[in-house]
Amino acid sequence: MNVTLRKIDAFSWNGSAGNPAAVCYPSADQVLPPETMQTIARELRDEVREVGFFFPIGHPQYDAAALGVAAGARQPLYRCKYYSAEREVDFCGHATIAAMHDLARSGAVRDGEPFSILTNRGALDVYPRAEADAVFIRAPEPRFRNAAIPRDDTAWALGLDPAALDPSLPLSIVNAGLDTLLVPVSGLDAVLSLAPDFEVLKDWCFASGADIVEVFTRETVDHAASWRVRVFPPRMGYLEDPATGSGNSALGYYLLRNGLWDGTPLVLEQNGERNLANRVRLETLPGGQVVLFGGSGVLINEIEYRK
Repeated sequence: MNVTLRKIDAFSWNGSAGNPAAVCYPSADQVLPPETMQTIARELRDEVREVGFFFPIGHPQYDAAALGVAAGARQPLYRCKYYSAEREVDFCGHATIAAMHDLARSGAVRDGEPFSILTNRGALDVYPRAEADAVFIRAPEPRFRNAAIPRDDTAWALGLDPAALDPSLPLSIVNAGLDTLLVPVSGLDAVLSLAPDFEVLKDWCFASGADIVEVFTRETVDHAASWRVRVFPPRMGYLEDPATGSGNSALGYYLLRNGLWDGTPLVLEQNGERNLANRVRLETLPGGQVVLFGGSGVLINEIEYRK
């Protein structure tokens, strides 16, 4: 079997490295069972963090009749499946940005004309914007967990002094694609100095029920940015994610719920490099309650997978 994948750096901006994903658009004669998609992601773990498979609707593996889209809803153009080296994930924001921006640039979708994709978290709208050289994607409907998160235990798992946690804000788990443990920290230096132990943090993610941990602070390097974040997804098989859509969408919903954002467009800085952060853009639909995340992608190369 020969499978062509495109390696794309999502959320790359102004010299920043972005976040590499591999995207695959299976042809009509390529049926990729789950075990094959998982094997591809596992074997590409040194190349990319996740692999997204985008099956055009009508593909024999995902025909339109079997999708169960609600009557009257915008019919999706693609069925999306995502795999890390460790497992299938319900949603991967940076792989979706990579693929949707790639499709927009190729002319496979029309600029300015919204369309839908179907994920394990339901149908999501995509908004191509050529004037901004970006696509924006509606985040999955948020799920807030009510259980209290132990502050000292979370700080310990991150290798962080508990005194560095922002006492004015709660820890929370919000799912906008993945269960994201949101950890507010008081200052930029504390965020940038984080160097958690992979196994310790992975164990804490399992114990707390989090897929990923996002640490954030109000202090930024660029005054045009509103928050600085770092994201750690050890359950996916690696320590840090340098630019993410699902985790930052969870943060967006957290900010809305806690009265920290009015829904106007904002920019997040992400990664552990002080002066060369990636940029993730958030905004809301009219009404200010539905989060969109946006960015672009840079094609690095094509990967030929043969088995």
